[in-house]
Amino acid sequence: MPTKKVRVSKCEIVSDIRRVARLLSHSPSSVEYKRLGRFDVRTVHRKFKVPWNQIINSAGLQYSLRTSGRIASTEELTRDLLRVARELGHPPTRTEYQSHGRFDSETMRRRSNKKHWEDAVAWLTGFDREEIKYAQARGGHYCTTQQWLSKLRSLSLVIGHAPTTGEANKAGINAHELCLRVGGKWIDVLQAAHIDIGNRSKRAVLLSTPIETLIEDVVAVGKRLGRAPKVSEYAACGHHSYLALRGRLGGWRQVKKLVSQKLSVGQGQLSHSLPLEGRRSAVVAHEAINTFFTHSRDRGAS
Repeated sequence: MPTKKVRVSKCEIVSDIRRVARLLSHSPSSVEYKRLGRFDVRTVHRKFKVPWNQIINSAGLQYSLRTSGRIASTEELTRDLLRVARELGHPPTRTEYQSHGRFDSETMRRRSNKKHWEDAVAWLTGFDREEIKYAQARGGHYCTTQQWLSKLRSLSLVIGHAPTTGEANKAGINAHELCLRVGGKWIDVLQAAHIDIGNRSKRAVLLSTPIETLIEDVVAVGKRLGRAPKVSEYAACGHHSYLALRGRLGGWRQVKKLVSQKLSVGQGQLSHSLPLEGRRSAVVAHEAINTFFTHSRDRGAS
């Protein structure tokens, strides 16, 4: 059964702030309370909804700035973080730095202006973010992007072609996460893994083919027929699956409608592209043919 959340009262928080003040012999700063207090500083802020100095005053204490008025420089924070990393033999977790560092871990995070600890450490030290995540992973479950790409490459050798997203997910490789890490589509992930994208299944090639290319193939068949082709006609003469076209455009009727529009536009452009002399010759020939048949009808009538 899920445990019920215990609501914290303002009286409990005030009592705990006073306790920390007695330990320090002065009113605690938010950083000092974060280190020594029973409650999370964010919980305290949400409860009182006022700045920290007003929270201290409401506890009956005199708010004062930190006993050390000097603020540590970014270089000092970086040096201390690197010192702890050398002592531990790996980039420290937030808890580890809290125990071994000279400064507060929240100071580190705020100075970097990052949301997550690993991003703050990477920004301050220049360490690779994925190496930091790998070092901090409990039980070693975290894999770097290169490790995932290596697994994907091994999968392609096993199945004999470039894996689809479905095949990757089935093998335990999160395709969506890899796309986010690489920063692109699945085809970009395959290229990053040095997998031959030409060696893909027909379905994978079809899914990655732009819809414009599929439509142009139907238009080419329609030009030979002089009209938008039926499903059976395109299945016999086309280069792609009619199922993909029908699925992407919501039915073959929509495909025929789009192809008919393209065919009509093409015919209109063709007629307008004729030279002026050619159009005049066509008009003269048309008039000559009409005159010939008119005279023939007149002679027959007489």
